[in-house]
Amino acid sequence: MVLGIGEGSIEILIGSNTFHEGGEIKGSVRLTLSQPTPANALGVRFYGIIKRSKNRTETISLVTQYLGQKRTYNTGEQFEFSLQIPPNAIPKNPFTGIVGTLYGAFSPHPKWYLDAGLDMPMKFDIRRKISINLLPNPAQNANNKPV
Repeated sequence: MVLGIGEGSIEILIGSNTFHEGGEIKGSVRLTLSQPTPANALGVRFYGIIKRSKNRTETISLVTQYLGQKRTYNTGEQFEFSLQIPPNAIPKNPFTGIVGTLYGAFSPHPKWYLDAGLDMPMKFDIRRKISINLLPNPAQNANNKPV
């Protein structure tokens, strides 16, 4: 295939798309390849993106797990993963009262993703990204203090 286009696809399998801070994302990555494919690595990552302005974004709470190293990958292979979400992944509101309410309403909120990729040499990588929901840790109250 030309530069990796048409080489195959990746499927991310998770039971739910809603998680809590400090929780764990368990699932698997399944490969569908048109032929045995040499690759440098296979990995999965959890991260958030905050849009700070029209032209600037910020990546937060990046957690990566490598599922495979340099070798030839085959169609139908499935790899299990488990990613620990940081307990303070969601940026906290530094203000309280009316100022805190206004800040929360107008400050940018992160979008959360789970991404898997097969890094192929001299070709475009095969990638899959899915959106997930991240909720605050239920063991904390609105003031971010343990209950």
